[in-house]
This record gives sequence, structure tokens and C-alpha cells, in this order.
Amino acid sequence: MNLINWPVDDTRYQDTDEGGLYAYLVVPAYEGVSRDTGGCCVCTYAYLTRPDVCLSPEGIGIWDEEPELEEGDPSPLYDAREKLEQAGHKHAADKLANFLSYDTLSEALDVVIFLGATDRSLIIEETGTYFTATPDDLTPAGRTIYDTLAKGHVNSPVLLTFLDT
Repeated sequence: MNLINWPVDDTRYQDTDEGGLYAYLVVPAYEGVSRDTGGCCVCTYAYLTRPDVCLSPEGIGIWDEEPELEEGDPSPLYDAREKLEQAGHKHAADKLANFLSYDTLSEALDVVIFLGATDRSLIIEETGTYFTATPDDLTPAGRTIYDTLAKGHVNSPVLLTFLDT
């Protein structure tokens, strides 16, 4: 199910045959929750690996800084690697560490939702501008999810469009 109305029939856009586009809706983790502020931080964050091409300017920043992860942090890198090593799968643990290095992980995210994909790489050739999804491009169901996340989180949801090369 696609939650994006991809403009595949819009004659302004041409297909570059590069592989296609896909989109995620993310909400960056809110770090202001603590016992001192009357909240509870479960720290079950999600992380995205760095894509080949992020077309959304708002999304570039989630890979700008190296995550501040330390031994024992609730992170996919340390948790998975530790479990693999404990199970005697050192080779697999080493491969995981190479794949999920710090420079490939996004900042911590509270929410990650795959919105859909198209097999077309849609670009306006005159301007060199790829299609980048906005809230106006969401289907009614997609817009409901977006609005619900906007109301239920301190940080605003961010739509990310990627070029699959």
C-alpha cells in the first residue's frame, strides 16, 4: 500500500531510469523527557542507515552528527553485536559492526514509517529537481498518520524522500 500520491502521470516529470523513489515518515527522538520533567524515557529508538541519496533537505541533518553511543547504550549496534558474540557468532558480529558503523546511522528516531515507493525516478529535467514528497502528496490515510504523529509528539514529523540508485 502506498501512502504517497506519486506524480507518475504528471507530464512535468520524466523518469530517469535510475531505480525509483521511496519515502519514510520519521519523528526525531525527543530528548527532553526524564524523571525530573515527570516523564519516562524508554529509550527504544529506531535508526536508519545512511541511504545513497536523500532528496529531502529536512532529512540531511539526521545523518550530520555522529551518534553519541557508548558501550551499554540501547542501540542496535551494541545490542545485536553483543548477542551475536554471546551466541558464539563472532564473524557475524564483526560483519554487523562493519555494516552499522557510526557514520551510517541516523540520529535516534522515535518513529519510522515506510510510506511507499515507485519504480520511477521522477525529475523535472528543465530544473534538475527530483520529486520530493510533502504532506500535500500524502493519501488520506497517509495524512491521517502524519497529523496524528504531529499531535502526539513534541518533535514534528519529517517526510523523507530517497532516490534508489
